[in-house]
Amino acid sequence: MLVVAQDHPHVYEYLKRMFAGNDTVEVILDRRNGDRRRPGATHQPDRRRMSDRRRQEIDSQLRALGWAIVLLDTGRDHERVRPRSPR
Repeated sequence: MLVVAQDHPHVYEYLKRMFAGNDTVEVILDRRNGDRRRPGATHQPDRRRMSDRRRQEIDSQLRALGWAIVLLDTGRDHERVRPRSPR
């Protein structure tokens, strides 16, 4: 997935055209508007799967480059541990 910063709509449009028809790449415009937590609000456990470190790396890339590559681990959700068969 390619995430493009909101202040780079021309990059978003360019990448959308470049990857049109490619089912393995999704180009999205970053929709976040700063920190959504309100001061004084009780902290709930974060349900997102991405680590804080990875999120910070993506934020840094968005600020520096205007876009970031986010690798999705889709296989992890569907993996199941198979019991070993006796030999």
